[in-house]
Amino acid sequence: MIGTEIEPNNRLIGPLWVLATETGWIVGMGLAAVLGQVFSPLTHTILLVVGWGVFGLLVGAAIGISQSFVLKNMLPEGAASTRVRWIGASIVGWGLGLAVVIGLGAGERYGFGISGAVVGLITGLAQIIALPKGFHAPGWWLLASICAWFAGLGAIDLLDQNVGVLLTGLIAASITGAVLFGGVRGRQPED
Repeated sequence: MIGTEIEPNNRLIGPLWVLATETGWIVGMGLAAVLGQVFSPLTHTILLVVGWGVFGLLVGAAIGISQSFVLKNMLPEGAASTRVRWIGASIVGWGLGLAVVIGLGAGERYGFGISGAVVGLITGLAQIIALPKGFHAPGWWLLASICAWFAGLGAIDLLDQNVGVLLTGLIAASITGAVLFGGVRGRQPED
């Protein structure tokens, strides 16, 4: 595994992961919404996939940067490359993920949950490369990423849209956080 050994000793790491992911989600969505108004023609023309890819890049950047601050607290000094890889993987995963979802028309046909699963798959694959060296369960990370964003974005389909959007990051972070910190400690979730 590429990365630096991870230190999971701080009991606040889990809640901080949830807070960071939710903050990144809300900031990313806000940036994308504001810029979406400016670049609206990109999301309504032949450049639909590109426009939504850019939207994904913004969301991925905000989430990746926020989560990297939590990773910073877990990694020994000099582990900046792991944080940079994490941010890059999040940007690439979300950018490609939303471009694929929109390109396939999955969002309109199958709803936010399936779209989230596709984004989670692509982002999870990218993030596996960036996981810190001490992480013992990369396969679980991929499964958690798929399930987390399926459940998180699926909340938009099941609840009032505004409430669902607000809960998306919390739901996704709770699932990924449990697997991240279980995998760091060498414990894998029970089958």
